[in-house]
Amino acid sequence: MPSFDRTRIGRFMYKWSLSWGTWIGKHPFVHYALLLTWALPVTLAGWLIGLGVMLTGHAPKRYHGCVWFMFGNNWGGMSCGNTLLISDKMDAGWTKHTKHHEFGHSCQAAFMGIFWVFVVAIPSAVRYWAQIIERKHNKVCTPYDAIWFEGSASDIGDAVIGDKD
Repeated sequence: MPSFDRTRIGRFMYKWSLSWGTWIGKHPFVHYALLLTWALPVTLAGWLIGLGVMLTGHAPKRYHGCVWFMFGNNWGGMSCGNTLLISDKMDAGWTKHTKHHEFGHSCQAAFMGIFWVFVVAIPSAVRYWAQIIERKHNKVCTPYDAIWFEGSASDIGDAVIGDKD
């Protein structure tokens, strides 16, 4: 886990997210219970997305209590509740990291509930597209995991799943 120069609030949020996310990830019953209550709108949105992906001919796979799909080419990943979308045409190491990372976001969604959309999902999407635009204009981007919600998602997945892939 690399060390990043985060603000005091960023360090607090990272530690808080890592602590709760790891605990939830290690307790699948709690993970599901929270996804089906407190985070139900996020989970239902994920199921609708998953249904849409299945209708396009992509088969679901199980992954540590989540359902994941290989979908699209070389764009990364996305999670919504316990539904994970992972980009196809990536090397095995990148795919494994992305699955861990998106599983971490699933754990974050479980303990943040609907607030996850505003605290993690939207800022993550904005950050992703901002980095795409910066790269297009040959600008140097900060490491993806430097911001607390991305770094803790990766570290939650690594702590809970480790080498169990």
